[in-house]
Amino acid sequence: MHIGEEEFVNRRIIICILVLLTAGAVSGIHLFGQVNLNFEIDRSTSNVYVRSLPIEEVYVTRYGYRVLYRSGNGRLHYANMPLDWFGSAAGRGTVIYSDNKAVPFMNVVFIDGEQSHVNLFLPRNRQSLVYRPIDRTEDWQARFAGIDSLELRY
Repeated sequence: MHIGEEEFVNRRIIICILVLLTAGAVSGIHLFGQVNLNFEIDRSTSNVYVRSLPIEEVYVTRYGYRVLYRSGNGRLHYANMPLDWFGSAAGRGTVIYSDNKAVPFMNVVFIDGEQSHVNLFLPRNRQSLVYRPIDRTEDWQARFAGIDSLELRY
């Protein structure tokens, strides 16, 4: 099969474009303005950071949520979150119930380096083993009193 000179030139141009695009994707250069084909996040310009932590157990009380979570080094820690954090649209937390297999976990959102809010992703099924029975002899009101910020260990 014989191709004409014009078709030959067109094929060479297409091959050159593909080579340039591939080289750009591999080396991570910015193509087409601000698009980075390596999908790198520039933390120096981003003012939002989200930290995800797996949840092992949740104790739901009338005063708030006590969460047993796993830190980055694999250790278990408790975090107490008062119920009033989750009550309003402008609150400091949100509970999202889901049937997703990745649940339970929590996302802690930081804006400009300051903790903004927490999202608890919990199983929709309240019979899940994640939900633990609360100790009725515990003074839960005192445990949640005066909590102004979420103290977490990463």
